[in-house]
Amino acid sequence: MRSFTLVEMLISVAIFLGLSSAVYAILNVGYQLYQRDLTNLELQQNLRRAMERILDELREASPNSINISQLDDNNYRISFINYKEGSLVYQKDLGDLNMDTHTDQIIRQSSSGITVLANNVSYLKFTKQILEGKNYIDIEMEADKIFAQRIIRAFLKERVYLRNE
Repeated sequence: MRSFTLVEMLISVAIFLGLSSAVYAILNVGYQLYQRDLTNLELQQNLRRAMERILDELREASPNSINISQLDDNNYRISFINYKEGSLVYQKDLGDLNMDTHTDQIIRQSSSGITVLANNVSYLKFTKQILEGKNYIDIEMEADKIFAQRIIRAFLKERVYLRNE
């Protein structure tokens, strides 16, 4: 009866550990890439959902019913005057500046309450301009999130032409 020697067993265990480590490393890289892409997708969907809601209401508004104001370097507010619900405001929630708490959310504030449209927002800008006699508004928004000590960023920019009065 022939059996394995201790040296043969140690060699086979070392080969098995080496192969197992290589398979684990490959699977781990794949999992990290999957999680990163999932985080990026979540950021993009958040921004798209907020953008679509803002665009829908901008398309219904007349140019004279819109007021844009700058809150700080990276944040603007757009207000709808004489809107069907009374007043309507979209802005990045700045939280309590005295307490240094920032919520990083795009909010929709109307007479019926406050609705959160997107999270992890780092930048929100509205620009109203006239091009060839047509009023339009450019909207830019950016969201970011830290994943595995790296910043993942999503950016979205849209232009909407306002209806004539």
